[in-house]
Amino acid sequence: MAYVRVDLIDINDNRPAFYPLSYAVSLSTQSTPGTSVLKVTAHDPDAGENGRVTYRTVPGGSSPFFTLNKDT
Repeated sequence: MAYVRVDLIDINDNRPAFYPLSYAVSLSTQSTPGTSVLKVTAHDPDAGENGRVTYRTVPGGSSPFFTLNKDT
């Protein structure tokens, strides 16, 4: 008789889901630097690093007036 051990590893087979699907923000011209404007929420059902969601701006789509936290 032989025994075989199989370790399953999660693959990156799920896309992140965003809640809500789209966002819209109005910002006052009186807002001070450092004001939080928007928090985006997403969940990826993959396990481990494959389930980690990070954010980035689209090349050419960012403004020098805004910063983005890649983790939140």
